[in-house]
Amino acid sequence: MSDEIPEYMTVAEVALVFKRNQDTIRRKIKRGLFAEVVRVDDGYLIPKASVLKVLEQGEAAALEEDAEDAQTHARRKMISKGLE
Repeated sequence: MSDEIPEYMTVAEVALVFKRNQDTIRRKIKRGLFAEVVRVDDGYLIPKASVLKVLEQGEAAALEEDAEDAQTHARRKMISKGLE
């Protein structure tokens, strides 16, 4: 057993690092961009090592949402709130 205790980041902290919305980070977690994510009662914990790996590999571009994806997400939100 390792004496090293892994350090984790919240979705909000990762969103700040990548300058993205928390919903974007959650979608990327579900799509498997970050390794070894831990599901907790109120969300996710992402290992700092996984975040650093994404940064080092230049996969930050993978966090970019294209316009169509963002528009689709906005429409779904509006529909769910009965605004469209």
